[in-house]
Amino acid sequence: MNKYLVICILFGSIFSCKKISQEGAIVDLMINLTIESSDGKDLLNPNTPNAIKAGDINIFYEINGKRETYLSTSNAYKLDNPAGFTVNKPDNSFGNKYFLTIFSNPDVNNNSITVIAVSGREEIKIISEVTQTSNSHSIAKIWYKNNLVWPIAGNDGPKYVQTTLAQ
Repeated sequence: MNKYLVICILFGSIFSCKKISQEGAIVDLMINLTIESSDGKDLLNPNTPNAIKAGDINIFYEINGKRETYLSTSNAYKLDNPAGFTVNKPDNSFGNKYFLTIFSNPDVNNNSITVIAVSGREEIKIISEVTQTSNSHSIAKIWYKNNLVWPIAGNDGPKYVQTTLAQ
């Protein structure tokens, strides 16, 4: 009898609870970029001489004057991609070149700095304007080498930056 009483109380408390409405949060901090040599070679293509390998890449965020790794900003969550980037094969977008997908510095301000450090090469610095509303966290603008590169005429779809490094 006590067992049935406990089960009835348990079901009653579960079904009488007020349903909490949760709106889905929108987080849109993804940036795609190609990395080319000064003579136009795709440096992410493994068939290119002196190509950049995934192991040569590290992502850093400048937050409060200090460099933080993508992993260190995860608040100990288990991440699907702890490196903070993915090297993607050509898919008929971005000039049909290999491209890197990174996640921008999530710091909400007009000067969120993401640094792509490539072993033995100059760093790539991306500056983004990150905005936040009650249910979204997104990029409004992107600069590379002090030039606004997204959104601009002809580049207002997926966030894309074409970068150039000395080979």
